[in-house]
Amino acid sequence: MRADWNPAYSLVVVPLVFLAQFNGFGSIALVFVFSVLSIGSESAARRMGVPNYFTLLTVALLLIVPGLTRLAVARLRQALRHRALRNTPQDGA
Repeated sequence: MRADWNPAYSLVVVPLVFLAQFNGFGSIALVFVFSVLSIGSESAARRMGVPNYFTLLTVALLLIVPGLTRLAVARLRQALRHRALRNTPQDGA
């Protein structure tokens, strides 16, 4: 085990797996994007001299945006399904 390994990393990765809907390729892609953004934002925060909250904001955005996208897609599908059911001809009408 590495001395500088952070076990809290898994607490952030688990929601990413759920957002990827247990899809292997989706999980790999989201974890890769999370890692790049996390490392990049931490490096940028150190170079600019801003607090570490910059990193937490980046991680929060990464977790919120896919969730909001899923919600928007679900509502769009529901609206399209409702519109398709409303426009179908009724028997005997």
